[in-house]
Amino acid sequence: MSSLGKDVIFRKGKAMEDKENKSGEQKNESKDEKKAPPKQPDYMTVENEIKEDLDTNPKYKKYFEKYNKGSVERFKSNYIGRKRDVILYGGKALADEEHKILRYALLAEEYIWHIQQRKLFDLQCRWRAEEIKIKEIEISGEFTEWSEKIEICPFLTPINDEEFKLYMSFIESAKMEDISTNNMTMWQEYDDFKLQYTDIESDDYEYEIPGWYEYYENNTGLGSLYLLDDIRGRKEKFYMKIWRDNYWKKWEEENGKKAKPEVDDRPSLEYYEEDVIHEFLRRFEDGNFINRWQAFYNNREDDDDRELEYAIVTLSGASEEWPINFNKNWRHGILDAANEYTRKKLLEELPKAYKDYLFRIKSGLGFELHFQRKYSWGSSSEKKSILDGRELNGEPRDFNF
Repeated sequence: MSSLGKDVIFRKGKAMEDKENKSGEQKNESKDEKKAPPKQPDYMTVENEIKEDLDTNPKYKKYFEKYNKGSVERFKSNYIGRKRDVILYGGKALADEEHKILRYALLAEEYIWHIQQRKLFDLQCRWRAEEIKIKEIEISGEFTEWSEKIEICPFLTPINDEEFKLYMSFIESAKMEDISTNNMTMWQEYDDFKLQYTDIESDDYEYEIPGWYEYYENNTGLGSLYLLDDIRGRKEKFYMKIWRDNYWKKWEEENGKKAKPEVDDRPSLEYYEEDVIHEFLRRFEDGNFINRWQAFYNNREDDDDRELEYAIVTLSGASEEWPINFNKNWRHGILDAANEYTRKKLLEELPKAYKDYLFRIKSGLGFELHFQRKYSWGSSSEKKSILDGRELNGEPRDFNF
């Protein structure tokens, strides 16, 4: 749970405790312990238990043997995350009162860090151009790692009033589809963003520039940072190429030019296909768990239906009457109304989140991470490859290049 969520729950608990003390009621400690809710399973513990079961339980062996190893690992990774969510959250009602109270406050607490993401990206542009040095950064890939730990990034200046005001103006002017993000949103994809800025006709990129970045660039003129020369990136690629060429040269010497890595030609286990997931459920999970799974995912295969249901839940939980404007497509009308309501609530909650942010900065309380990827980005192996390339090129084994 985020720091804000913990504070809210703490304040509610404290108020109740004061009320009981005033009334003179005394509670028995052993009774309190009996009434205490069961401890929520640890996130990683649940994942590890599911992974161990999939990896070691013989009941899965014959099923997985039919598919190539790489696709099996991707299937497992996807299945572990989905089963984990069902175990941890599948039994909770979406319309729970606490969720209604905290939902937009927690969303605002998460979104305020978008300001720091853009500041980190600005630093990346300047660092790549060798305008600045950053003690905590040795290679460009570390900007992505700090992006996922943005709340504790030590070399970013705190958010100030001017920056917050600009972000608020973005929320006021943008559509929710340009505002909303998720845990897969990429904030530091330098090559993709630079290509879009410098070659508007190109579509040779994977990640689009976030809507917040475009608004920021249009209002600050700092889109010009894309035009800075990527000196550092070019040097990294130079040493990586030396390492890579040497690696394949050695490989050919050891294996022969005609030798090829063994190819796994079994069919792929398509982890993104719902039919595959459902077939796996029927084969290996009991009926009670399957019912919980279907309830959690609404047993829907149409993304539009899932999005529509979420929009209806959003509007049904609204604390005020909210209009649904005319739209020839009634689904779009509901979705637009829900998005506008969410944007309105964000505008209400962001100043509170900013106030809490400033309080924590002033008090030295620090922040908790909202999200961090389970798998590392491999910067340690990339560093080793660059250092190997330096050494092969007759240069010192360090990052002073």
